[in-house]
Amino acid sequence: KHYHRAIEIWKEVLDIDPYYHPVYYELATVYLENNDIQQANKIAKSGLKYDEFDKRLYYIIGQTSFRLAKLEEAIEALQEAIALDEDYKEAIVLLVEIYEENNQMEEMVEFLEEIKDLGGSDPVYEWKLAIGYQELEQYQKARESFEIAYFHLENDPAFLKDYGYFLIEDGSLEEGVKL
Repeated sequence: KHYHRAIEIWKEVLDIDPYYHPVYYELATVYLENNDIQQANKIAKSGLKYDEFDKRLYYIIGQTSFRLAKLEEAIEALQEAIALDEDYKEAIVLLVEIYEENNQMEEMVEFLEEIKDLGGSDPVYEWKLAIGYQELEQYQKARESFEIAYFHLENDPAFLKDYGYFLIEDGSLEEGVKL
């Protein structure tokens, strides 16, 4: 938790050898922990000049750009991180949150379907896919995704709330109220 000292040390390392690329991720992470979003974004972008295949730097750029309200930049960076590792759960979930928050349900559903086609399997993906289908009024697909997610998320209160409201809206009042 000695962020200022960590920042000094990582900056010294980069002054000595800017090609030592793992330091960029560490320095950007410390800036994030210190709530210096702008600097974390800048350092992560600098790190890409030395290692353009570090998915973690793209994730930090996506995370910081989203917090800086640069949505297109955030989406592009997260897509790049996922292109480098198609099962990068943190990046996938953040990208889905961005789509959901900006009411881009078609993009969210299309993206999650692609992830599933590539073999990505996570109950959170199914949950978010169900929400997307529900918003797009594809209720049968929403029901199927909710049922798949329920097997793994039956103890998650936020999931149960969403699933319960869906069931009530879909006419399964008793089952929805139970959830």
